[in-house]
Amino acid sequence: MIRHLFSAAAILLAATSLSLAQTPAGQVIKITDIKPTLEKSPDFSVPIGPQRKATSQDWLWIEVSFQCKIPGTNPPALPEVTFNYYVLLNNPSPQNRTGTLLTGSVTHTGIVSGTDVHHSVMLVSPQTLKGLFAGKTPSSVAAAIQAIGVTASIQGQIQDEVSIGKGKGRPQWWSSLQQGPAGLVLSKDQTPFAPLFYDYFEAIKSKTGSY
Repeated sequence: MIRHLFSAAAILLAATSLSLAQTPAGQVIKITDIKPTLEKSPDFSVPIGPQRKATSQDWLWIEVSFQCKIPGTNPPALPEVTFNYYVLLNNPSPQNRTGTLLTGSVTHTGIVSGTDVHHSVMLVSPQTLKGLFAGKTPSSVAAAIQAIGVTASIQGQIQDEVSIGKGKGRPQWWSSLQQGPAGLVLSKDQTPFAPLFYDYFEAIKSKTGSY
């Protein structure tokens, strides 16, 4: 079954491949888009102090857009929403013919209800990509990824689930696959992108309770 599920040729991952179900009663979080890209490491200038220079490398950037609509007027915002990311890499091998499944989780705080589109992002580092692709960063998203699945949960209850790529139309396709190494899908605050786009992405709950 697993071989059949992921034996087709790699396909491009795009917003048009989203698998969206109708909004069920009581749903307040709806995932509207998953967009994977390869993004270069940011280059910050340091006017004084030690100088170091390295070539910017490609990060796998997985951006999720979503909406929050709470019935009525109170509460105006959700204290916490947790997004779980499931990333099936396009790196099959004799030892693992389905490719490596990476997972990661981020909890956002203070999600305001309304018509605005909100954004979450998780990333895979250049070093991780090289380590899992025989020393070379994939040349494109299609070369890097077979499938991406994302769930949004409130207090442990799944509000929405969307997949793109080969996971499209297959609820919780990741549950039948063996998970790869833990800790390799990173929230923005764990990367060089941490100080960027503060007002674009939702605040992240950290161990200290700050962004």
